[in-house]
Amino acid sequence: MKQKEKYILENPDRYIEEDLRKIEDQNLAPGIPVGSAAPPFCLEDVNGQEVCLSDFLKKGPVIISFVRGDWCRYCRNEMESLHRELSEIYKFEGSLIVISPQIAESGRNFIKIKQYDFPLLIDADQKIMKLYRVQFDVPQKMKIIYRDVYHHDLEDLNENHSWTLPVPATFILDHRGVIVSRFVSPDYTKRMPPEKILSTLKNLSNKNSDTLHELKSRNEILQSKIEEIQNLQEKLIRQEKRALVGDMTTGILHEIKNLLNPISSLDFIKKDISPENLIWVQMIYDARDRSIALIDEIRLMTKNEESHYILSELQINELLQESIQIAKLDRDINSIEIITEFKGIFNIKGNRNKLIQVMLNLIRNASHAVAQKKQGEVRIILEKQNDEISIHVRDNGHGMEAETLKKIWDPFFTTRGEQGTGIGLGICRNIIEYHGGKMICESRPGEGSTFSFTLPSE
Repeated sequence: MKQKEKYILENPDRYIEEDLRKIEDQNLAPGIPVGSAAPPFCLEDVNGQEVCLSDFLKKGPVIISFVRGDWCRYCRNEMESLHRELSEIYKFEGSLIVISPQIAESGRNFIKIKQYDFPLLIDADQKIMKLYRVQFDVPQKMKIIYRDVYHHDLEDLNENHSWTLPVPATFILDHRGVIVSRFVSPDYTKRMPPEKILSTLKNLSNKNSDTLHELKSRNEILQSKIEEIQNLQEKLIRQEKRALVGDMTTGILHEIKNLLNPISSLDFIKKDISPENLIWVQMIYDARDRSIALIDEIRLMTKNEESHYILSELQINELLQESIQIAKLDRDINSIEIITEFKGIFNIKGNRNKLIQVMLNLIRNASHAVAQKKQGEVRIILEKQNDEISIHVRDNGHGMEAETLKKIWDPFFTTRGEQGTGIGLGICRNIIEYHGGKMICESRPGEGSTFSFTLPSE
């Protein structure tokens, strides 16, 4: 044995300390700094199963610890300590990965004996150690001491048979894969204390909780602002539609009056019409008047102007029967069964044509709702409740969702696509309110809908 090697072997602690200081002074294994993104990796564990960092990050923060191997008693102590704290680590949704360059078979036997629950990954070619900047070449003096004093020949202990090792290093990553804390030291007797690991995880958990709370609060504010914007947009659209429809109906009203003028010629041939057919002449006159009144109603509604009707004594029973009779002239409605339940004969004061207009609209809507049902029916109920007359138009159709039910009174809202205008129900409610009554709707998906309105009784 050479004299120099003999002197080294007689003073191992001194030369190890000198070499460790040299590794530190020359910054040979500085480690990745805090704030950096941890390099991704996939390595095989001691059982040959591939383990990827990305899979662990999906669950939460990750602790990565680099150890030399189970031949190092300080590494064994560290792994034992980490194993004891696993339950606490899991409380913070953390995961632990230990990486070593040692031979897989040796690591497999060690893990099996100790029954550790964390994965021990084998960095066979030491590429991950290089990426994390924790790898160093063992100095010549330390080689002599490792081999001849401690009997650790790295050529037999490392998977790649090299004299390279990782310095003790622990990195704590948040769920994004960013390094938030670390311990890197060339002194193989030192490790990151378990309490430091747990306190870091606790701070991460608190920070995540605060961030989640803030995000939830901001999301609620954002959602509220979005709803405000949507409501404003809908309001502006309705206003634009009102203005457009108002201008259009003014011109349309004039044109329709001209088109309906020939109906007045019936006055000249009434004397030649048999008495039993005169009822149809009156129905034509009434239809003409309702057509003109409807367009005028739309014009007033779009300009936010009040309507004015002439009210007279009416028997509501007769008015409802007449409405059904007129509705049945529509081929789409004629096949629908309309059932009446009149719980008395009642008189009201109202505008005949306007109330018929309301009933025609409600009967038509109810008929369309049951059109696709084999046993679809529309039921009209008349009753007196306290000092009010109540009329209910009920169908057993498809019904409406709560969100749709909120919008049915909005101008231009329709569930019938191109077949609907979204104007009818708003006008109907205006007419009923002008008569001193109220109109409501109850509906449930799959159970049908009931439109109800009240009128003051005489």
